[in-house]
Amino acid sequence: MDILQYITNPHLLPPHLFAIFIYARIVFTVIFLIMIALIIYFAFTSTMIEEKYLKDFNEFAKASPYQDIKIAEDWARLKERSKDEEESERKLAIVEMDDVLDYILGEVGVKGEDLDEKLEVVTNDIIENKEELGKAHETKKELVYNPNRDLSASEAEELVSIYEKSLSDLDLL
Repeated sequence: MDILQYITNPHLLPPHLFAIFIYARIVFTVIFLIMIALIIYFAFTSTMIEEKYLKDFNEFAKASPYQDIKIAEDWARLKERSKDEEESERKLAIVEMDDVLDYILGEVGVKGEDLDEKLEVVTNDIIENKEELGKAHETKKELVYNPNRDLSASEAEELVSIYEKSLSDLDLL
């Protein structure tokens, strides 16, 4: 007999092979269902769907670029942390703000390994407070490399305003 007949009608198989065929079909059906469930789970728990499909809809609905939405949310969170009573939280917020600005300049296309090199490339036409930003970056480096350096609430507020001015120069806030 032709093998195609056994595939289309497994009842033609001997009984012991038919039983194996049935068990194999059950096992592969269970594996198939588990794989489908995993695909659905990972699709909803990852940001793939948001990045691939919902990003354009969000840009259209909010009438602003998608990245702006995320930056504004992150920035508001960092700004609140910079006003914290604990000095360590203020320091951490300033360090993160500096890192956010470094990342954004990289995304905009400014070449350089770190913020110092990127600030050398950027002109005053792009970021008007370039010198102040350089001083703020130096303060951030002091905070990172000297854990005993104090950061008052007023100094943190001043640094936040410098970083905020830079982001508004880039039309991100």
